[in-house]
Amino acid sequence: MVPPHGGFVKGSSHLVMAPSFVYTLTVNKKKIRNNKKDVLLLIFFVGVFIALRSINFMRYLTFFGWDQAEHAILALNLFRSKDLVLIGPRVSAVLYQGRQIFLGPAMTYLMTFLLGLSNWDPAAASYLFMILSGIMIIPLYYGMKWLTGRRAAWITVVFYTLLPYYLTYTRFLWNPNFQFALLPVFVFLAGYYQKTKKNWVFFILSLWLGVLFQLHYQFIISIIFIFIYYFLYRKEGLKKFIIFCAGFVAGVSPLILFELRNQFYLTKTLMLFVKHINELEMRGSRNHYYLSQSFVLMIGLLILTKKYVEKIKPKVFFVFISLLAAILFSFSAKITFIRPDTAFWSPTPYWDYSVEVKAYEIIKNERLKDFNVTNQLYDSLAMLQKYMMMRDNIVINYDDYRKNKYLFVIDKAGKENYMDNPGYEVLFFRPYRLLKTWALNDRYSMHLVERLKLK
Repeated sequence: MVPPHGGFVKGSSHLVMAPSFVYTLTVNKKKIRNNKKDVLLLIFFVGVFIALRSINFMRYLTFFGWDQAEHAILALNLFRSKDLVLIGPRVSAVLYQGRQIFLGPAMTYLMTFLLGLSNWDPAAASYLFMILSGIMIIPLYYGMKWLTGRRAAWITVVFYTLLPYYLTYTRFLWNPNFQFALLPVFVFLAGYYQKTKKNWVFFILSLWLGVLFQLHYQFIISIIFIFIYYFLYRKEGLKKFIIFCAGFVAGVSPLILFELRNQFYLTKTLMLFVKHINELEMRGSRNHYYLSQSFVLMIGLLILTKKYVEKIKPKVFFVFISLLAAILFSFSAKITFIRPDTAFWSPTPYWDYSVEVKAYEIIKNERLKDFNVTNQLYDSLAMLQKYMMMRDNIVINYDDYRKNKYLFVIDKAGKENYMDNPGYEVLFFRPYRLLKTWALNDRYSMHLVERLKLK
């Protein structure tokens, strides 16, 4: 006799376990074993993620003046002023008639958090960002597991960890990189919502999309596809639609407040850009445009094909995932194991963050008062040098290139006409005399010139 609820049958000399109880016990044991394997594998992938990116980290490190140093200055000012901000740094890639688009404040707060924890050292903050990006493997896996199943989740983890494209952009501080590294939180929330169907989870999910949107506005493409997934594919109801809209509005509320307080500056600028799209001045690389979009696309494809992925036989899947990991690892290793002469995305060859640090140490040790600095190689305003001076409380008139007594000029080594560039930073420094020259490396030098008084 088997009890309908599953339990024990009392016999004359022994107890007999019911089949339903045995099945439940077997399933639970299997889940425990799988969970232990998952934890060990997740620790392994986090370790691989960090180890791969640690190789030649300082040689690849990207932290330059036109974007990152400006963002760091905003973060430093925010920390010291203790103010709240509604807007973030400017989007330097697009410009028209002096008008620009600005990011949301999430970028500035993230920079403040990472730099503050790293004692305002850009290299340490970049490494901390890389570590935190690696830890994001954990919410990514569990979110995908709830959304699609274990196998699709491991495919996602392998791509996130080993794809060279993703490896490159998880080693330095930049707003598209922040957006990509925070996508696993959205995946976790999406998976948890699918598991629980709780309204508050759906609200936080949509709020998080608003925060991600602040970091790069092209993310609106992904948000549209996510909206289609929930309200056309999964057919969530009107109540969830209202919750989704409310959450997203909460996520972008700083931008909305900024617009209301500034006569809709961003909206008007965007309309101007659209009207004159063929006349826009575009700067820099656009490879990062596909960073978050490609990841969202991959997740979408895995969701749509999860029935087929989960039906793959265990041995076949093991061979497939092993080959995929090996192929991606070989490409990533080819990138990271070779020591580069130039930092990734460097505006000039044979230039990296260590050269900037060397130049700054020379400037600081000179202990001058009335001076400024210009980098004629790629950033005439030398924003990275100025960030490090601000960090160390070196007080100068940072905008003065017309009256300062001394000027540090970074340029190519052996270049005799380093003061003949058309930029006003050196053009108005007349008459002058050369005081010192330092070699920054085999190709670049820094000169200290003094302004002479007119007789």
